[in-house]
Amino acid sequence: MKIAVLSNVIKSNPTEAARAFLEVVADDCEVFVAKELSGIIPAKEYYDDETLFRLADVAVVFGGDGTTLTASRRAAPYNVPVLSINTGHLGFLATVAAKDAKKAAECLLKNNLALSERIMLNVRVVREEKVVFEALALNDITARRISGKLADIEVSHNESYVADYRADGVVIATPTGSTAYSLSCGGPVVMPELDVFVVSPICPHFLGARPLIIPTDGTVELKFASDFGSASISADGQSEFEVTAGDKVVISKSQLTAKLLTLKEQNFFNLVRQKLTLD
Repeated sequence: MKIAVLSNVIKSNPTEAARAFLEVVADDCEVFVAKELSGIIPAKEYYDDETLFRLADVAVVFGGDGTTLTASRRAAPYNVPVLSINTGHLGFLATVAAKDAKKAAECLLKNNLALSERIMLNVRVVREEKVVFEALALNDITARRISGKLADIEVSHNESYVADYRADGVVIATPTGSTAYSLSCGGPVVMPELDVFVVSPICPHFLGARPLIIPTDGTVELKFASDFGSASISADGQSEFEVTAGDKVVISKSQLTAKLLTLKEQNFFNLVRQKLTLD
């Protein structure tokens, strides 16, 4: 087995968990380490993404949910599954605790991990018939005002009018992203394997505004009123672009999917209870 190793070295320290994991797989696997880990995890050579993912059968990521989002987008074009060891905080995507790194390594060698395939989103900003921004997301696409008055956003699905939201913005989330920003906006928790989008207004100035669940066929289009001020589009809260009056924001289901590995005893509803309660 060939393993790619990645991490966010700015926000987390992967050393201890990585050492425990790599000690288990050292004799049975070839390990390829990403460039960002140069000097942190010992290796003869460090690799860029194209080489790393073309070599790898699986990517092992040390970090939190943000790191897992980034790694999933990096791995998706190469169809490489991602196993995340949580050296960060929340752990909705990085579900394997750092203390279980050795156990995860043993399960990987035995091919005894659960695989969950998740839909992803493409977003395009079209300006004067030209695509000026494009990004891939696993969690969500957020359209949000930067400053000034509330944004008036028209939402349509397959060119059919859905709703107008007068709000700070709107979140278009995948089921995976339903437990992220969308949830804090009042959106529902959706089982991650479902094939739907969740549309959630951000701080709407209207009591009747409610989140919607819509099918993933076709496209979701966002249009801003001509006097909306300034707003931005972000993918997974990590890639951001400022939109102007007249821009169309077109969101669709990507042909790419994220393949996430975790321990078989992990259960989605148990995870929701653990992460979203004060118990």
